Amino acid sequence: MKKILLAVVILAILAVASIFSAAVDLPPVPPIPDKFKNIQIAKPDPAVPKEIAAFLGEWEGVVMGKTPFRKVKIIIYEVSTQKIKFLYGCGDNPLGSRFPGGWSDNESELSFSNEKYRFSRRTSSGFSVHYYFENGLLNGMESAGSGRTGYSYELKKVK
Repeated sequence: MKKILLAVVILAILAVASIFSAAVDLPPVPPIPDKFKNIQIAKPDPAVPKEIAAFLGEWEGVVMGKTPFRKVKIIIYEVSTQKIKFLYGCGDNPLGSRFPGGWSDNESELSFSNEKYRFSRRTSSGFSVHYYFENGLLNGMESAGSGRTGYSYELKKVK
């Protein structure tokens, strides 16, 4: 049983590593614009659970379709027991200029359901991305419109 569990863990690590390494050829996330450079990561209130406070910081990863699609960064700079504030940045869309990369400042309700902390944001195309914390990663799923395949987001903490 231990060997099977170890094999599953190794496969999961290899899968995540291959996803992040496959994103090397994607357009980079642009530098943070001056209007966001003064935003600092705030020390949370002592009433904020450690599990929530641990997500403050910088996360990097990719948006996935059938293959890695875009590089992304999320900087979570403020949390409370009910809200989360974060910067979202992404590289240019490699399929065209309709949705260029860039940065946005976001605020979302923070919730806990199905044993996971969750928050969301609206994309420039009008869809919602629902993020959740799981096994030390920040994952997300874009709600797709009718007949459209949604994208998944996979980020790891870097700072």
